[in-house]
Amino acid sequence: MKGALLVLLILSFILSGCDRDYSESEINAVIQEEVAQYEEYEREFKLAVDSKDLSRCNLMEVQEYKHSCYTAIGMDTKDASVCEDIKVNPGDYSDLNEPYSEAELRGWCYAFIANELGDSTICEEIADSGWKSTCRGGFGLLKDETECEKLEKENDRNGCYLDVAVTIKDINVCGKITNEDLRGFCEVEVVDPLFT
Repeated sequence: MKGALLVLLILSFILSGCDRDYSESEINAVIQEEVAQYEEYEREFKLAVDSKDLSRCNLMEVQEYKHSCYTAIGMDTKDASVCEDIKVNPGDYSDLNEPYSEAELRGWCYAFIANELGDSTICEEIADSGWKSTCRGGFGLLKDETECEKLEKENDRNGCYLDVAVTIKDINVCGKITNEDLRGFCEVEVVDPLFT
């Protein structure tokens, strides 16, 4: 993972200044600074999870770490209720075209804890319809494509159709998937499952 991060950091640094030549020492200095920051985030994350202290999660600057911290503590303590403490502040994820809502992040948290604990009843705590469907699909609970049709986001519907098709072994449901690659994957999974 550190290798992939390093490559991304180098590329972003180089591409951010395409009109300027950077010396090797300038590039190395930026890389060292970014790696040190990444290592600090990792230390903060580990400390919060090891101490099972949600208040430490809230001190994290990087949103992805903050919300993953809640999930990791919930998995560790086998307590999905920690997901309810996830908050999204104004400006969080503002770099995204569609910033995450609290319901989405809580849904993600609940779904991961449900999967880790093997407890499908946790899926019913999820308010976000897309994550609820994803969670239920992971337990093979989606058996009717009409549930998918109610989902607002195309990606959520596509994932739901995939889960239903694989669960009920019906290749016709794959035909409702609008993403061509995912539809192809669905057809293969129904006929000859790779992940069973």
